[in-house]
Amino acid sequence: MKNDTEQDEEKERRYGIGIDSGGTFTDGVIIDLSSGEIIKAVKARTTHHELLIGIRNCLNALQAPREKIAAVSLSTTLATNSVVEGKGADVGTFLIGQKEMGDIPAEEVFYIDGGHDSLGNPLTDLDMKTAQRHIEEVKSRVSAFAVSGMMSVRNPEHELALKDFIEKKYGIPVICGHELTSALGAYERAVTATLNAKLIPVIKELIMAVKETLQKQGIDAPLMLVRGDGSLMMAESALARPIETMLSGPAASIIGARYLTGLQNAVIADMGGTTTDTAMICDGLPRVSENGALVGGFLTRVKAADIHTVGLGGDSHIRMDPKEETLTIGPQRVRPLCVAAEEYPQVLDELHFLIRFNYHSTRFQPTEFLTLTRKGRNDCSVIPKNIHEKLMEGPHSILYLGDRLNFNPAFLPVDTWKEKGLVQICGLTPTDFKVWRGVADVGITEASCLGIQLTCQIYHLDPEKLYGDVLLRMNKLIGGILFEEIMSDRKGFAECRQFLEDEAFDPGRKNYNFSIKLNLPVIAVGAPVQAYYPQVMNTLQSELVIPKNAHVANAIGAITGQVIEQVELLIRPDAKGWVLYTPWEKVPYPTMDLEQGLADLKERATNLAREYALGQAEKNGGHNIEVFTEVEDVRVNSLYSADDRFYLEGRVRARAIGHAYHAYLK
Repeated sequence: MKNDTEQDEEKERRYGIGIDSGGTFTDGVIIDLSSGEIIKAVKARTTHHELLIGIRNCLNALQAPREKIAAVSLSTTLATNSVVEGKGADVGTFLIGQKEMGDIPAEEVFYIDGGHDSLGNPLTDLDMKTAQRHIEEVKSRVSAFAVSGMMSVRNPEHELALKDFIEKKYGIPVICGHELTSALGAYERAVTATLNAKLIPVIKELIMAVKETLQKQGIDAPLMLVRGDGSLMMAESALARPIETMLSGPAASIIGARYLTGLQNAVIADMGGTTTDTAMICDGLPRVSENGALVGGFLTRVKAADIHTVGLGGDSHIRMDPKEETLTIGPQRVRPLCVAAEEYPQVLDELHFLIRFNYHSTRFQPTEFLTLTRKGRNDCSVIPKNIHEKLMEGPHSILYLGDRLNFNPAFLPVDTWKEKGLVQICGLTPTDFKVWRGVADVGITEASCLGIQLTCQIYHLDPEKLYGDVLLRMNKLIGGILFEEIMSDRKGFAECRQFLEDEAFDPGRKNYNFSIKLNLPVIAVGAPVQAYYPQVMNTLQSELVIPKNAHVANAIGAITGQVIEQVELLIRPDAKGWVLYTPWEKVPYPTMDLEQGLADLKERATNLAREYALGQAEKNGGHNIEVFTEVEDVRVNSLYSADDRFYLEGRVRARAIGHAYHAYLK
């Protein structure tokens, strides 16, 4: 029986919910915010056509103590996938003072006069008359505008003037480039502003739906989202800056891995059903990409963890090429046979049929099945009617369809159907081999066994030998991924990668005078890692850490992250003294005493940066915030004397770090 103190503690106990909407599964956890204990962890299938369904299923499975939930945090692939797939609002982009540049992902792009030079001085007046004419032309066709001006990071007055005009006169939302990044790069800043504008309705729909779901479940708690650098932001901030949630899911896994292990320096490998994401943490923080996130072919100025993604997971497609006698795994993800058979019994029947009649094809794998996507079920204009009708029943073997409908399946334009998002493939995967081996309990075991039997029958293979080949190939791929993470910046690495993989993992080529060992520990998280990483790391004679609850590290990272805000201000000399460049304005600082004026301005800039970073952290739900500042003086050699150093600029930085749920954490 609990004593009074224990009862009081239980009454005051508060919990947090972390949810990660990933490529294959939506993971959820409940964490005790005072002790850090993981109370419950669940997985639900991600519903790509409507993410909210998977999130709702996850919440239902958690069965959270509703009145005690103090915080909910979400990481999601929605922003990343929307950019990759070209989804989002129709946007008009104004480029002020810019010359013709590369591909801008907007429906309408307009170039108008204005902009500034590198000192923040106007190049010419802002051409508001031309801007208004363009707005009138497209105001009924666009949902938002993006505005990016030449050197707006040195003086954003033209961006702000155009934004103010559009919002007041037309009531259409406007996103400015300087609001999202203070980094140089006119093209990247324009792309960033445009993509952010396109994502606003996409992320708004999800956030509003999640909030409504929480309300219906009786959960009254603030909602936060994970940024691409692993830090947290309030949902209200994400509504204005949704682009910052790109790469949110992989970043959450980094934070979750750090939380579960306590390690401050390590390589992190997150293996799911679709991909393997790798990253490094240094002194407890993710290594951040210097150039910004590259998503969907567009280089942005979004701060994100430096993450490498490879198409290798438990559901990667295994294919045999009998002519080349090669085995390929990935990068395509397919639905495992054992999973497909669990929902559709005809998968088993057709595998038996294929084994009896020994059907095979030079184009398709004997175990490949076609299944309609939600879009495919509603669109029969591309897929022939007789095939579409059969696929409405569920997955069917491509070779079985050819037999039953009396046509040569080699002529089916399956690749085109996949590109249009009408069909998906079910097939043989590493998951099926683990099920066959009895080391995984997923779906219908018989389907995996039949798929392997059929493959061996068609290609005249021994099942044990094939299993060994699959493991060896997986080990080489995983080893290559780890080598890539640690050594990709080393000159000559690309040329020696294959050699390293072969020497480390191929038993027939083992050189006992040569060994490979990683000096950093590897933290492996994700559902499939236990099946593969121990053998890989044993071969490399390196430290492996698979923490408890590794299968839901992303969701744990979503609820255990920190609020981190940072800003950089520049001080530069001019003819009258000094100039302070902030992300929101250019401030002249004339003075006769240059030395004292610089000292005064540094102090003023440091206080200004501190206040800004602190305010942004508080706005995003940070508590117990610490602010760190630094001033870096940049000097260059004088043209007149090697002994003189010319003061080029001063960089004043502030970083605010706070707990998102400090009120409940000890």
